[in-house]
Amino acid sequence: MITVKENLSVITHLECLPAHGYKHVISSSFNSYTAFRTDRGLKAWADRVCANIKEMRFAGDKQDVKLSFLDAPLEIVEHLFWQPEELPDGAVAYKDFSNGELCTCYYLNDGTTHHVYRPNPNSHAYDPMPLRERIDYLKEWG
Repeated sequence: MITVKENLSVITHLECLPAHGYKHVISSSFNSYTAFRTDRGLKAWADRVCANIKEMRFAGDKQDVKLSFLDAPLEIVEHLFWQPEELPDGAVAYKDFSNGELCTCYYLNDGTTHHVYRPNPNSHAYDPMPLRERIDYLKEWG
């Protein structure tokens, strides 16, 4: 289980993308948490976790990087599951990465915590998206 409580920031590359190819990189105080290649993917994630951009400023010599701080009122807690029966009632399916592969994950906001449920890669619930579907998905949602 991983818990992300505070100090979330978004680094947005406005001009040239770095080698990793992500336009938006979301970091917590200790490491990179997630990343998106598209604005639509970032917005969908922010809506899911009820995050709002608090402040923005440009960084770098060429003003090509924007740093935003997120006001995320929910603590984010990640869980691995072995079987769908372990998921709480009301958990909502969405596509996200688990062990480097895009697959069906679930989330539930209980008012104070945003729970993310990812399938354990050693379980039968772990069913990565086929390559063509993954490519199409990432073009739109990043």
